[in-house]
Amino acid sequence: MAAEVLHNMRTVKQLSIEYEILQQFSHLVNQAFTVRRNDTVISGLLLSIYWGSQPFFLYILYWIVFVRLESNEMHDKDTLMVFAFATFVFETVRFIATLTRQMGSSLSAARGFFDLFDRTPTIDNGSVDGRQLVSEISS
Repeated sequence: MAAEVLHNMRTVKQLSIEYEILQQFSHLVNQAFTVRRNDTVISGLLLSIYWGSQPFFLYILYWIVFVRLESNEMHDKDTLMVFAFATFVFETVRFIATLTRQMGSSLSAARGFFDLFDRTPTIDNGSVDGRQLVSEISS
């Protein structure tokens, strides 16, 4: 009977520990979600402006070109040059934005890596001061 009581007590203790670990894990996941949610909202707004601005500016540019064509202020061959220039400019800006984001992530990871080597350890391996272990073996 005593063995069964001890076994049941261990089971209850393990279940209570599991619940506490689950609560701590849930709290950490909630914190990470809150931080990522703010980043995601800001990133989503910036990306929507970034991706939505290209068609808007191209529409305005095309409209200006067509107005100038109708008023004979521009030649047909110049129209092709303007359209090609606008397309290449927007693709270049998109590539630079993508590359900048990736370089920022890489630099952040490199900074964390080098900070790991620059930190001062809490334990000094060369010191002889401090608590000494007592040897229990007697000769």
